[in-house]
Order: sequence, then C-alpha cells, then structure tokens
Amino acid sequence: MIIVRKVFSKGKKPARKSDSSNDDIDWISHAMNVAKLTSSAAKLIPVAGPFIEGGADVFYMALEPLKQMKANKEDFKELTQDITTLLETLNTAISTGFPHAEHLEGFTKMCTNFKKLMDRLLEECTQFEAESRSRVIRNYLRSGDIKGMISKYQREVTTLLKNLMLYCAVSTHLQVHKNSGNLYGASQIDRATNEDIPEFEEFMEFKQGHIQLQEEIEGHSSYPYYREARPFKEHHASTLVNGNVYRTTVREYKGEAAGELLRADLRILARLKHRNITQVMGFCKSNIFPSIIFYEDLRPIGLMEYWEIDKSWDTLEDIFTKHRMRHNIRAGIDHIKATIPSVFEFEGVLGYLRIIHYSLKNTARLGIYLGSDNRPKLSILTSEMLDNSQRSDILQLTYDQDNILDEDILQALRIQFKGCTARRSQFETASLLRHFHSIIPISYDTLELDSSVDGYRLGGVYAHYDQACQRCLCITNPTNSSGIPHTVQLVANFSLERGDFNSDNWTLPTSTEANNLKHSTTSKGMRLSFTQSQWQKSKTFSLHHVSFLRNDRHAQLYKSFIAQLCHLNARLKNEWSCFQCKLTGLEFVNSILWDLEIRLGKHTKAAVTWPVDEIFLFIDNPEISENGYIERRNIYWSCCPEGSTRLTALELHVFGVEVSRLSCACWGPTFDFKIHNIKSLQKFYESCGLDPFSDDVARAAGALLPRHLNL
Repeated sequence: MIIVRKVFSKGKKPARKSDSSNDDIDWISHAMNVAKLTSSAAKLIPVAGPFIEGGADVFYMALEPLKQMKANKEDFKELTQDITTLLETLNTAISTGFPHAEHLEGFTKMCTNFKKLMDRLLEECTQFEAESRSRVIRNYLRSGDIKGMISKYQREVTTLLKNLMLYCAVSTHLQVHKNSGNLYGASQIDRATNEDIPEFEEFMEFKQGHIQLQEEIEGHSSYPYYREARPFKEHHASTLVNGNVYRTTVREYKGEAAGELLRADLRILARLKHRNITQVMGFCKSNIFPSIIFYEDLRPIGLMEYWEIDKSWDTLEDIFTKHRMRHNIRAGIDHIKATIPSVFEFEGVLGYLRIIHYSLKNTARLGIYLGSDNRPKLSILTSEMLDNSQRSDILQLTYDQDNILDEDILQALRIQFKGCTARRSQFETASLLRHFHSIIPISYDTLELDSSVDGYRLGGVYAHYDQACQRCLCITNPTNSSGIPHTVQLVANFSLERGDFNSDNWTLPTSTEANNLKHSTTSKGMRLSFTQSQWQKSKTFSLHHVSFLRNDRHAQLYKSFIAQLCHLNARLKNEWSCFQCKLTGLEFVNSILWDLEIRLGKHTKAAVTWPVDEIFLFIDNPEISENGYIERRNIYWSCCPEGSTRLTALELHVFGVEVSRLSCACWGPTFDFKIHNIKSLQKFYESCGLDPFSDDVARAAGALLPRHLNL
C-alpha cells in the first residue's frame, strides 16, 4: 500500500506563504519543473507514456507565455496548481512502480484525456495571451468571463485527479491480491512443466481462444534471408487479458521446428527490456498455434525504407519527431549492444555524409517496427531462422550525434514556432537557429554532370531542374547525354582560398597493375603507355580524379547553405520564371569527381601491325583556380613519349583506339524539393521575426554569405 499512501498524499496541497514576494514566480517555476520531470519519467512507459509525455510537454508550453505575462497571472494560479498536483500524482505512480500501468486500458484512456485537455488549454492560453494587449480583451476581462473558462478547466482537472487516485487504489489492491495468489496458490504441476524452459516463466501464457487474429502483416526487410519459406507469420490481433481486450501483434511460428523457434526468440527477447525494443506480453504453446504476443499494434518496416523515412520531412513537427526517433533507435541499439554484445558486428560513422550505419553479424537480423504511437521499435530475429550465407541488411541513420538536442531545446523550438514566447535577444535567436539547422535532415546525393561543359565550381550552389519540362525555353546548358535527364545551373558560390580544398592526382585501379600497364606522373598529370600486345587483351578500366573541400570548411559552409535555402528558392522563382515549373533541388557542391573509361582491344584486327612500338595516353589534371573553379582539362593520345604531337581521330582508328569516355559528377548536401518542404523553414524563420527571403536568416545565425549570381 506504499503506492496508495504516496499517491493520496499528493492530493493535499502544501500551505503557501502569502507574503512571499516571489510567490508569483515560485508556483510557475515549480509547475514547469514538475512538467519536465513527468515528461522524462513517462518515457519509460511504452503505451500510455506518449500521452503523459505529450500532455506534460503541452502544459510546459502553456506555462511559457504565462510566465511572460505582466498581469492576470493570479487568475490562472489555482488551475495551474491543480494540474501540477495531477502531474505529481502521475509521476509518483510511475516512479514507485505502478503495477503494469502502461498496459491497462483504463489508465491509457485517462492519459489520452489528459493530453487532449492540455491541447485545448494551450490553444486558449495562446489566444488569450495574443489578445490580452487589445482594448477588447480588457473589457472582456472586466466582465469576469475569463474566470468561467478557468473554472471549466478546473472541474475537468479535478475529475481526472479523482479518477486517477481511485484507479491507483483499486489497481494496487488487485496487484497485492494477485501477488498473494501467485505466492500461495501456484500449481506445482505448472512449475514442473516449465522448470526446464526458464524463458516461459518470464511471460504470461495464453490459450488460443484468448487471441483473435485480424489481418496478416505483409512485408518485412529480413524475409529474403530465410532459408526457405518464412518460419512465421505476423498478424494484427485482439488479445483478451483479465477480461479486457487489447490491440496486439502476434507472431505465429510454422513448421516442424516451430516450438524451438518460439523458445529461441523468447530467450533473446526476455533479456531486452527497453521502451524502444518490441516487448513481449506473453506466449501460446498450443501445438497448432505456437506464437508470441507483443504489446501494441506493430507495423514492420524495411531498413532501407526507414532510411528513406528518416531523411524526408514535410512539417517542422516531422523534423522534431524524426530527431527523437533516430535517437530512440540508437538508444535501443545501445541497450542491445550492452545486453547481447555478440549481435552487432560494427558501427561506422561517415561524418562528412552525416550518416551512421550499423551492421549485424550473420547470426541475427535487425527488424524495425512502428508502434501505435509511431515510435520505432527494434526487434532481433535469431540465428535458427536464418541463412547465414547471406549478409545482414545495414541500418543507416542521419548522424547528428554532436547535435543531440535535449527536451528543453526541442520545447524552445516548438514554442518559438507556435509564437508562444516574447521576442528573443540576438544571442538567443542565433543559438536557436544553429540548433534548428543542426537537426534538419538533408540528403547527400551524387549528381551526374555534363562533362562537355568547361568546368564547375567547388563550393558552389547549383540548382537542379528537370529537362523534361517543355513549357520554358531558357535552358542554358542542356546535357548531351540521354542518361542525364536534368540540367544544373550555378546560382551562388562561396569564397574559397587555396587551403580550403584538396585535389588529388588521377587514381589508377588495381587492374592496371594486373595488366602490367606502364604509367608515370608528370607535372601536368599522368601518362599511360600501351603496346599492341597489351591493347589486344580486351579489358576496360577507369581512372578517377576527385577534388573536395576540407572537413572544417565544409562544415562551416554547410551551415551557411542551410541558412540560404529560402532566399535562394525565392530568387530563383522570382527572377527566372522557368524554375517555377522545373526546380527540383538545390545542391551545395562539396566534391567534384572525374571518371575516364578506357577500353582495350576488340577494335584492332590481329593482322594489322602498329607502325610504332608504343602509344601514349596523356591525361592532364583538372586545373583549380584560387576560388575553387575546376576546369575541364586535356586528354589526348600521342606516339611521342613527351606528348609533343597528338594523334588525330583517323590515326587513332589505325591503332583501333576509341575515344575515351570522360564523365563528371558532383556530390554534396542537397535540398530535394520532392522529400523536403521549404515552406516549413519559412514559417519558422517568420516566427523568429526574420525575413526568410533575404540574408536575414544567415546574418542572425552568424553564417557566411555567398555571392548570388545574376540569373
């Protein structure tokens, strides 16, 4: 009964000193602290937790404008204290081990009602704060109607509090009774049955009649890794527990080894107790229906599909939510690694790509499910089911480990967007913008370029537009390749110095060594030499050249690029009409890659003898100017070792030489308009009092400004 005493003790409000000069601040600060504590504690509750957490967060947001008010605070004091008492009661119930609260329907319903109540309260408080500066609202306040609104909420909060206290008392009594029955009335037969299968003792046992299957769940990223047919089916289901029906997910095992597979899964899952990992409610040992029952209505999702979800977003809430989701997944992975170290093979971080990837050993597979609250849940599939000759899928996530935002910062971003705060200082605005920019998921893409163009600019911002659109006739550099269905246009560039980038020499593949091809490096690039016998080996190989920004400069200019997105988009649509129908993306070029493909043999008749012993291929390195402009360089054939003469196309035909194919590509962070919504960024900047269609955002964030080109 310790829980009951602690919970009911919260119903008594402590006496407050009326003469305290800080009383108007203390009760608000106390309420905000309680909201934060309850929100954090609720993260441990799988089902009802999100409603408790959401309600506490919304209450915190409602207190923010209340704290800023200069008058009328006392009108809200009693209501605030009542809600604080309710949150303290919830917090106590969670922290003292409230019996299975997260899985009880009545408790979940109360938490849902609490979240809805807080949403309505925030809406009215925001409206009240916005209108409180007008003459109309002053008359409204004198009428006393505001007190009626507050009284209505007080009645609802009081009802919720009474229901919660009664629920705590009844549930605790039932739990004590149940524990007594387990201690003194447990069947010796059941103990003997399960003593050789310890994992069965960890969960509830269900009969087949307790489970009502609904639709079968189709699709799972790990299905191709099974030896033959899938060893189990998964279903959405309704499960009867103590007279109540719950939405669950059922994994039904098939085949002769069904019982062994069930135990293998339970053996793993019994050790994984974490809110971001699928949790087992119980099992069914029926010979015709061996199955595991999971809490919640789960939906499996492929690892690559989740990667696409992780980097796409439409609203600001998407950005905040996916930031939480990827760190929830990482928390689940950390728990698995700490509990079962043998599951993961390695994790790798590609900082310049902002990607972290995880690979499992061949003895297990990782699955991701979305719960009823759309939170990701991890699951491990064990080795007995798998074909160990296949490699595991790799899980990729956006990497923002250096930018993990705590709930206070996420709350501040959300409050700022909703306009529920006073105007911030220049320093506060800059800090908020930097935090916001650090968690925006952006794709890193490789874009094929037209290699016939004279050159491209490292550190430049290029607009992508779809060449398939025929309504506009202002395409300035259409590609000549049918494999490149788009055109790019340089729209801005950042200033660079020689130390800001690296440029390598041409790189030879290992196949050149295998074929004993002679090569040497010259002051201008590279020289390859070929004899007729080498040329007739019918091989194809490629040479590569890459120029790229140094990591520190890339990180600095990346932030500037993000701060310029709205400005660049507005300029393109206003100054160049074709972009209204063609614009598909904006890319900041971090690297430029050249690829030269050389084909040996098949073009030379064996009876034809070369007039010389060797021919030479000269490949100049691309020339990079001080400001990062990379110019396309010469590639030519010669019979002279010094390259003083060049072979014509007709002369090359005698040697059976085809013109080498040169291709070019750029790589860097890309704002893809198909999966990112720029209007969300505009709304956030406007909520900060900034003009998103100018350099205001970049200046406020302390970012470097690019040179905008005349279009």
